[in-house]
Amino acid sequence: MLTGGASRRQQPAEKRVIPPGIYDAEGRLLTGLKPEQITVKRAHARVVRVRPHSGPRPIILLLGMSASMAEREGYSPWKIAIRAAQEFLRAVQPNGQVALHIVTDRHQIVLPFTDDIEAIGRALDNLPHPDSRDA
Repeated sequence: MLTGGASRRQQPAEKRVIPPGIYDAEGRLLTGLKPEQITVKRAHARVVRVRPHSGPRPIILLLGMSASMAEREGYSPWKIAIRAAQEFLRAVQPNGQVALHIVTDRHQIVLPFTDDIEAIGRALDNLPHPDSRDA
């Protein structure tokens, strides 16, 4: 970077593809936006093209492992969450990218993004129960 009175040379523009999720005040996804309707805050950037995402979206499957997930009186929120996560995995599009993260007292990445949905399922099965000392 040049400072003082020197001028900077024009640098080639860097192009990035960003999959935005733009929502209105009621939380509804906005579609059909034009580039001039989008402002990028805190960056010297402009949107030049908006197009729908055509492939599977990368998804982070995030499970909380707090004490509230512990089994009480025969009711296990944890088992219900694992069943729901497994059901979700059955609905992932072919070539879908899924990552598995958990939150205990800190955030942990169990598996980074992968299209191996069976590996995500096995990792879910092998997560320690929130009641265990391994959680």
